[in-house]
Amino acid sequence: MKIMWLDTETTGLNKEKCDIIQLSGIIVIDGEEKERFNFHCQPLNYENIEPASFEKTGMSIEKLKTFPTAQEVYLKFIEILD
Repeated sequence: MKIMWLDTETTGLNKEKCDIIQLSGIIVIDGEEKERFNFHCQPLNYENIEPASFEKTGMSIEKLKTFPTAQEVYLKFIEILD
């Protein structure tokens, strides 16, 4: 059996407006850990960032701008699922 544990960090709590900025996970196959991943990415929209999210994640807008785009991280994530 293949199981993937997934965790995200977002720019806030509003699921309609806030974006994922970190995607992490562990893949387990037949009870054995096979892979871990931890991707940071830029938000799609910098205007919907809730200030409290910076307190939780320790991020800043300057730091977010150093990360790959969400599209780049999406392609890496799809490779893991393949």
